[in-house]
Amino acid sequence: MLPTRPSPTHHERVDTPVVQQRVVINNRHGEKLVGISHETGSKELVILCHGFQSSKERIPMVNLAAAFGKEGISAFRFDFAGNGESEGLFQYGNYRREADDLRDVVQHFYREKRVIIALVGHSKEVYSLRNG
Repeated sequence: MLPTRPSPTHHERVDTPVVQQRVVINNRHGEKLVGISHETGSKELVILCHGFQSSKERIPMVNLAAAFGKEGISAFRFDFAGNGESEGLFQYGNYRREADDLRDVVQHFYREKRVIIALVGHSKEVYSLRNG
């Protein structure tokens, strides 16, 4: 009898190629939000939100997207309005606007029939996630 390998489980690493793609989403205030999609072919998606006066290009956001990709889970990291590549003016403590941006990003992916399994916030964005 030949030994058989058990079928993969959700917790095993998947060697799926990750394709990065620039995505531009219009928010409800007429500004373009710029993000990077890390696509593994999965319908499941994690949305990553950067912290105060930061951007999608900061090490924590890039590393988190890579870690999800190694597990076969697609991720999307983006710049809130007034940060990084996104349009708009930076406004200190503007949690409601950032919550609006996050809602617009979520709606964009819902329209694409994606299943959002987590919202991950760094630093002050945890507040926006809670109040969004």
